Amino acid sequence: MRADEAWETVSETRICNLNQPLETKSYTYTSGAVYEGQWLGGLRHGKGSMTWLDGTTFEGHWEFNAAYGEGTIEQPGSDSYKGNWRNNMFFGQGCYQNK
Repeated sequence: MRADEAWETVSETRICNLNQPLETKSYTYTSGAVYEGQWLGGLRHGKGSMTWLDGTTFEGHWEFNAAYGEGTIEQPGSDSYKGNWRNNMFFGQGCYQNK
């Protein structure tokens, strides 16, 4: 979850409008990463999944553009983590597997 991706979908003034209704859509970032899920004011917010060019996927809950709550990240042929997240980081209980 890259910092530059977090700002890409917010307006040029870097101000998001949180008074907009929650919407569901897909967006392809300039990095090639794809997010499919819920949005609030230009921010990933609610249920959604993100796939990066290297095949890494995150599926779970987002809050104001960060993985937050329950979610699973998987790297192809490598590690995975299923559990709690806070601000794009493992937080609390979860299960980490090194393949």
